[in-house]
Amino acid sequence: MVVMTNSNYFSNESIEIFPIQKVVHFRILKICTGDLINKGPKNKQVLDYFMNNQDDCISVRGNHDHVMKRAI
Repeated sequence: MVVMTNSNYFSNESIEIFPIQKVVHFRILKICTGDLINKGPKNKQVLDYFMNNQDDCISVRGNHDHVMKRAI
């Protein structure tokens, strides 16, 4: 399990370690405790990753996510 307080966790290297789970044949549950978007350098990649891997990813909506949802 990986718990992220926000998407600042995702550096250039960290999002690329997640495919390792397919090599070692176990699931890594990724949990974001808010602010999935609008906080890190790879907002689109993080959002795409969570949307395309919903079986392994959980996110709670943070205040930044709430503001972005209202803006759309």
